[in-house]
Amino acid sequence: MSHHPGYPFYSIKNQFIMKQKLFFVLFALLFWGVGAQRLVGQTLGTNFAGSNAITADKNGKVYTWGNGSSGQLGNNSTTNSTVPVDISSYGDLSGKTIVAVAGGSSYSIALDDAGKVYTWGYNYSGQLGNNSTTTSLVPVDISSYGDLSGKTIVAVSAGAQHCIALDDAGEGLYLGV
Repeated sequence: MSHHPGYPFYSIKNQFIMKQKLFFVLFALLFWGVGAQRLVGQTLGTNFAGSNAITADKNGKVYTWGNGSSGQLGNNSTTNSTVPVDISSYGDLSGKTIVAVAGGSSYSIALDDAGKVYTWGYNYSGQLGNNSTTTSLVPVDISSYGDLSGKTIVAVSAGAQHCIALDDAGEGLYLGV
C-alpha cells in the first residue's frame, strides 16, 4: 500500500508518533492557549502570574522560590523566599525522585519517577485534585483521588486554575475548573 498525502497510512509506528504529537499538542494548548507561562523542558515552571518559580534538578530534588503567600512554595509556610528552597523533604515529597514540575496560579504540581502526582498551594477551584478546596502548605500525593486512581502518570501541566495529567495510555486527565 502506498502512502498518499491526502490519505494517511497509519502503521504502528505512525500511531506512536501520533500519540507523541498529541502529548506535545496538549502541552502547547495548555501553556500557549490559556496564557500561562510555558515550561523550559519539563523541569522548570513559573506560576501563572510569574510571581514564584519551581524547578527539579537531575537528582529529583525540588526547589521553589518567590511569592509564598498561598503556600505555593510547599515549605509549610506562607513566607516569600528570594532564594531557591529545597522542599524535597516536605510533605509527601519526602524520599521521592521528581521528574517533572509545573506551576499554576499560586499552586504547584510535581510528578515522581513512579508516576505519582503531588500538588500544593492555593486550591480555590479544586485545582490541587485532592477532593477539596482547602489550601495545602506542603506537597500532597493525589494519585489515589478521582480519575488519577490506579493510573501511571507520565506528564503533568498546570494552567491558571487547573492541572492536566497525561497517563501512560495517552489519556489526559483534568483537575480543577
